[in-house]
Amino acid sequence: MLISLQKGWIDAAVVTSPTDFIAEENGYGILADIADMRLYTLQSTIAVRREYLRGQEDQAARFVKGYAEAIAYIKKNKNEAVNVLKKRLRMDATHDKHIEKTYQRYTSKYFDSVPYVSIQGVKTLLEFLENDNPKARGADPASFIDARIVRTLDQSGFFKKLYE
Repeated sequence: MLISLQKGWIDAAVVTSPTDFIAEENGYGILADIADMRLYTLQSTIAVRREYLRGQEDQAARFVKGYAEAIAYIKKNKNEAVNVLKKRLRMDATHDKHIEKTYQRYTSKYFDSVPYVSIQGVKTLLEFLENDNPKARGADPASFIDARIVRTLDQSGFFKKLYE
């Protein structure tokens, strides 16, 4: 998208980090930053079918633990996380400041220490679907969420221990 902007093929683009930081540095204005807009969306949500969860709850709990441990590791091991980002995004040292900003954004705004699903995020999604799916209109957002595993882990102190 950035190359298309630079070549004049498009006038605007939706970009992710760290491309947004690079674009801004190159003189492109930011029209909207979703991270700062107080829009409630479902970001990095884990979804399974209810029938799977009934039959594989232990496996699902182990997955949630691993997911939470990965987030805690990222938050507690900045240098390693930044190096992985740099490697996976194939960015050299000239982009260190962009990788740093990306790390800060994700660890402060996107990665929750306790991964509860946002009821407001589900509500936003249902509102978006209302025009195309009449069943979405008036649907209870809570009916789409099963927070038992996260709640049980939270009550047990699992997430708190990850950050001690």
